[in-house]
Amino acid sequence: MIAAAVVFWLSLYVIAVIYVLHPLTLWLISRFIHRPVKRDPAHLPSFTVFIPCYNEAAVLAEKLENVLALDYPADKLEVLVADDGSSDDTAEIARRFVDRGVRVEAFDENRGKTTVMNELSPTCRGEIIVYSDGNVMLEPDALHRFAELFADPDVGCVGGYLEQRPPGSGSTGTTFGNSFIRRYEDKQKIWESRIWSCIYVQGGHMAIRRELYYPSAPEVSPDTLLTISTVAAGKRTIYDPRVRAWEETQAVAGDEFRRRVRLSLLEMGFFPYLVRVLPLRGHLLYHLNYFLRKILRQTTPLWFITLLVSGVVAACLGVQGAAAARAGFFAAGATYLWLTVAQGAFYLAALLGTLFHDRLSGLAALPYYIVSTALAMAVAWWRFWRGRRAVTWKPRQD
Repeated sequence: MIAAAVVFWLSLYVIAVIYVLHPLTLWLISRFIHRPVKRDPAHLPSFTVFIPCYNEAAVLAEKLENVLALDYPADKLEVLVADDGSSDDTAEIARRFVDRGVRVEAFDENRGKTTVMNELSPTCRGEIIVYSDGNVMLEPDALHRFAELFADPDVGCVGGYLEQRPPGSGSTGTTFGNSFIRRYEDKQKIWESRIWSCIYVQGGHMAIRRELYYPSAPEVSPDTLLTISTVAAGKRTIYDPRVRAWEETQAVAGDEFRRRVRLSLLEMGFFPYLVRVLPLRGHLLYHLNYFLRKILRQTTPLWFITLLVSGVVAACLGVQGAAAARAGFFAAGATYLWLTVAQGAFYLAALLGTLFHDRLSGLAALPYYIVSTALAMAVAWWRFWRGRRAVTWKPRQD
């Protein structure tokens, strides 16, 4: 009984740290430590908008029209489409824009986004490289917003706000869960940026000084690596919600699940590289924050499982004695029983979300999103230990 109780409360505590206590700590620290960015709206560096593509024929023309219409001087803007061996008409569509100044680099083999970025980033002409996925549409003033932040010489990398819009009309449970969690994550990025530097930004909507580009291994998430290598170079990684873009969320729950599995695999692939890129010496607090925000969070499936199993065991062992049974609700066994029932209700809500995710909205969709994300992490761990790595990607699917 004691062992089961210890495991139960330890599991509950770790889950609370991941979702509540650590974010609350960041918020409290950011109330006392605020290192503002020295902005300059008149700052106009040259940009390369780098668009990595694989089978993006359905959205690429719209994407290029979006970028070419941005409110920024044309003589300070390079647009680069990197086609990673697409099997559709992505390269052909991109070439239709060559006479409008778009540079197209097409490869015969699908080698993965990271490999393409490693090969072409050093060839970019802009002082600042903006990595923008094919389905991400930039707001007209996005480059100006990026530019004013890079006026601060301490800023090396910037991530912007990526709005999640439901496909078509309406708002599905999947969309809400995605946007709700992202808003919560974005708040933590704001607090981290105020303190010094955030630990990651959205790879599909980010910018970095060209000289700070750090080549990644194919199985490593380049956006995570670039945010940390920026800190290793003595610069800040900043998240600013005023640099806005938007993308459609996944219309099919299975596509969204596969995307989360791939993202978790990319995060796991980076763990062995962390200390190599950013030494512990001089960066202990940054490493602690990274552990709590990234590494510990990837263990969420373990803590959900141990919480449920230990709760069942504690409930069964605690109600065996007659004295415990007479003590009623406040007896140890009864307490664990009700806490386990609460867990069961949470998982039932998640199951209903799986069956009716396109009909749920509001907080009703949250259990589905949390549990499905934990399941995606579990699948990613299984693939990781079997030697699988996320190297290539399929848009809106993988």
